[in-house]
Amino acid sequence: MLSAPAPPVPIVDVRPVIEIRTASPLNEVAVDGGYAATLVGETPSWQYILVWSTKGVVIRPSLLCDLQESDIVLAGERFAHICTEAGANTVLTATFHHSRGVARLNTQAFVTLAGQGSLVAGSAGRTLWRFDPTRKVKLHVYPSSVIVFNVDRNRILVGRTNTVLELVSRAGKRTATLKIPHVGGAVLRALHIGSIASHRFILSNLHGKRVLTRPVVGDPSLVDFDGRLVLYSRGTRLHLLRVSDGKDVALRFKSQFGYASAKFWHGGFFYVYNVRGGPKPGHAGYVTAAAVKALLK
Repeated sequence: MLSAPAPPVPIVDVRPVIEIRTASPLNEVAVDGGYAATLVGETPSWQYILVWSTKGVVIRPSLLCDLQESDIVLAGERFAHICTEAGANTVLTATFHHSRGVARLNTQAFVTLAGQGSLVAGSAGRTLWRFDPTRKVKLHVYPSSVIVFNVDRNRILVGRTNTVLELVSRAGKRTATLKIPHVGGAVLRALHIGSIASHRFILSNLHGKRVLTRPVVGDPSLVDFDGRLVLYSRGTRLHLLRVSDGKDVALRFKSQFGYASAKFWHGGFFYVYNVRGGPKPGHAGYVTAAAVKALLK
């Protein structure tokens, strides 16, 4: 007998406690230390960086790059981003108080960045770097290109292949090599790694042992994981998944057009998305932990 089709995932309306609207579209969101940041403008010419908290706008630093910029990463009150010009990628770092970007690395290689707390790390082709406030430090050179997925508690999660992840300390010590499938992305949080592969969210421990799996819709990308909850994207739609019981809902942002981006912060999440037309197409906001819990009722 054929099994019954899975019930459709409910669509729920997101209700923010605060929302900021901008005269230009917004890019993806980065979150750390109670702050969120995104690029404002349009590819390939972003206008400025918007940084906000649960209470509103914090700063709007300008950009030094005349052409394309990458997504922002945050580490406390530091931020970093990539400027792409004339085929070269330049990593720029700054702080909220000294927001003029300082070039830390210029390379022809593809660059990925991540940050948390006092640590900003990145990969450039085969090389893993740490970007300190006044210098860059080469941590390791791999046999082939790697990707930095995220930073958590002074540990860097590095993707070597679609099935091999590595944990690296801020000093560059490789503390674990784990066989975990993660073609849809991976995130390190405390004692676990969340990943997506083969239509499943996979929760693994730091020995690479699978703890549990939950079905996800389609073949999506992992956006964020906080240990209890998962944000993943399928096309332009964001989903919120509760790990304990697999409850999955699709998030509906008012008048959303195109992609939405969100990251967790203490049970709530910051988000950005755009609407079609109008004087203020960019929407950036924050949803409280209580409101997130209500989405999964």
